[in-house]
Amino acid sequence: MIPGQVQLDLFGEVEAAEQATRDYRQAVANWQARFERGYWTAPWDTQGGTPKGGRVLGWRCPDPECGEIEPGPTGFALELNHGFDPGVPGREPFDGRCYKVRLRRAQQRAEAVR
Repeated sequence: MIPGQVQLDLFGEVEAAEQATRDYRQAVANWQARFERGYWTAPWDTQGGTPKGGRVLGWRCPDPECGEIEPGPTGFALELNHGFDPGVPGREPFDGRCYKVRLRRAQQRAEAVR
């Protein structure tokens, strides 16, 4: 291409890439809006050094039936115990329900059978 000339985007690749970027940013914003921070109170002295009754900033589970707060600056404990990761858009349990809620329901069904 000769300097000073403009290369036309005949197939709309630039516009498509820009739209994909906007869509991704909007999806990330929508995903992060589902999560809120909260304070977790330590029920015992923790290995990490938090004394019993100490408060640590954590993440609240977005499942309306759960709502428990998992401690930590990252969403690792929330992802591990509930299946949701606030840092990875779309990272949730396959049915969108919290692991703990599903486990409680399974235990209730098992007890009802006994």
